[in-house]
Amino acid sequence: MPNQRQLEIIMELLDNTDTYITASSMAKEKQVSLRTIQNDIKVIRDELSKETSIAFETTSKGSRIFVKDETEFARFKEGFFLNSTSFSDIQEDRINELLLFLLKQYRSISLYQLESSLYVSHSTLVNDLKKAKDILKKYNLEVLRNSNRITLDGSEINKRNCILERSLIISNTTFIRNDKGISSQLDQIKDIIVQSFIDLRIEISDVDLSNLILLLYVAIERIKEGFYIQPYDLEITENLEPEINIARTIFDKIKKHFLLKVTEEEINYLSLYFKARGGYAETVISNETDSIITEILNEIQETFGYDFANDTNLRIALALHCNPLFIRIKYNMQLKNPLREYIRQEYPLGYDMATFFADRLQTKLQKTITGDEVAFIAIYFYSSLAEIHESTTGQKVLVISSNRASENTLVRQTLFKWFSNQIAYMKFIAPKELEEKPNLLDSYNIVLTTEKGEFYDNGIAIYINRFPTRNDYLNLRLALEGLKSIDNVASIFNKNLFVVVDSGKKEDIIQTLCDKVSQYYNIDGLYDSVMERENMRSTYFGNGFAAPHPIVAVSSDTFVGVCISKSPISWDKDNNKVQLILLIGIGKNNYNAFHLWNYLSNVFSDRKFVKQLLENPNYETFMEKIKDAFSDVN
Repeated sequence: MPNQRQLEIIMELLDNTDTYITASSMAKEKQVSLRTIQNDIKVIRDELSKETSIAFETTSKGSRIFVKDETEFARFKEGFFLNSTSFSDIQEDRINELLLFLLKQYRSISLYQLESSLYVSHSTLVNDLKKAKDILKKYNLEVLRNSNRITLDGSEINKRNCILERSLIISNTTFIRNDKGISSQLDQIKDIIVQSFIDLRIEISDVDLSNLILLLYVAIERIKEGFYIQPYDLEITENLEPEINIARTIFDKIKKHFLLKVTEEEINYLSLYFKARGGYAETVISNETDSIITEILNEIQETFGYDFANDTNLRIALALHCNPLFIRIKYNMQLKNPLREYIRQEYPLGYDMATFFADRLQTKLQKTITGDEVAFIAIYFYSSLAEIHESTTGQKVLVISSNRASENTLVRQTLFKWFSNQIAYMKFIAPKELEEKPNLLDSYNIVLTTEKGEFYDNGIAIYINRFPTRNDYLNLRLALEGLKSIDNVASIFNKNLFVVVDSGKKEDIIQTLCDKVSQYYNIDGLYDSVMERENMRSTYFGNGFAAPHPIVAVSSDTFVGVCISKSPISWDKDNNKVQLILLIGIGKNNYNAFHLWNYLSNVFSDRKFVKQLLENPNYETFMEKIKDAFSDVN
């Protein structure tokens, strides 16, 4: 039976029957040696040799599966995927059993005892231990080994987090007999919580109630087994009133009902849990919090062009969210967000603003903010963006130019020729004159400049060439009209910025796209700016997409560079696989261009887009699919 890595290679070959996959690319993707892959190929050849609908080919180009009978192949493929998934599930169950076994040990245990207890071979145990160590590392837990014995090191809080997130002991099959008969332990915990909140006259949402039931279930099971939160696990500096009163009320009922000893550390941790979720006490927004948020919103205006600093509703919403968020960050209690991928795909601009916001918070707090928390913040930005409505009829245009009036005539005539229906009025003004009349800017919808100086650098004006080019036309059309038609949006995708590769490394792909864009638009520093954004947080958007982009606008031009990779590329530390990379640049000071993200969200959420594109990976197919996707955008 092939191992998990070999099964994954077979599935990749079955999904890409028209493509040769090289052993070296497999080795890089799986992070093993070339010799290991060569041995894997022998196993794969033997495994597939019995199937008559296909032939396994290995040439100098690489390995691939040749389909002899399409109908029989479809049946074989479906059956193989089902069986492989079952194998994967079995291995996952075995690893979870190993994790739970280790979490229940008071002292070190020998490998022989582990093998006997779990009914696995030595080689299987060693294999599973490697995967278990990687999982435990995420919870700051470490498997220590001395000779042939191992033990699990780490705080009780982190151990419980692992149990909760991995659902290692949550079950509805734990029963207790009481006066009313037999009922599940989870139901009894729910009754205790509900009665406690009724006694205290405090409301609790269904989601918070469900999460609290599971948290207390794990706590009770661990306390029964003699595992308590220790004083050194907690160094709480916050005032826990009134949350400690809620925690004490709940635990008083729990210790009587389940006959348990409950320590102050358990009560304090539950109090902190409540405080980290917020809503149980009157919230006061401190001047420090408001100042931090306002400062970051001002930076967002400089980067994205949206003025949120005067959006009182957004500032209050972010402040109320940040108060408990700061506690969650401080005590490593950040929330899980099951809608993270959906939010990232559906609200990409809001998510990118939230990423920027979180990055600035991280710098100030010197703590990491998870992608799940970023997704929560993204909802606030999306809500504010949805309320912004911009009118584009009868636009007044101001052009900042040091040129003589005669030299500006060409610009004036060209702009009126291009946009006679959109421009109601146009005025040219010298930079020095504008410095004396700064309020004049408020009277105009669009501000242009013929030189890349102070007004361009400070985000006030869009640059336009003294001899307007097609790129100027596209940028100005975007500024004046926004993205009102499919063809309007599709014009951003330039065939000169399109590339197809067999495979590659993330950094090399980004470099290739940056080189193409930089050469076409004469841009400096694009790659460095894109990599700065990559280092903040992954630009993987799910469904095989990645959308790298510069941290700040680097040009007046709005562009999308496209790379299709015939083989999956590992994109981030979570090993997310990508085959369609869109290098996105939003034109500097061109705020209508940000609406491009709204169109792209429809592409990111399409699970079939990449797979269908790979059947015929060329520019024409790409543009056809892009227009189809954009046609569904309101």
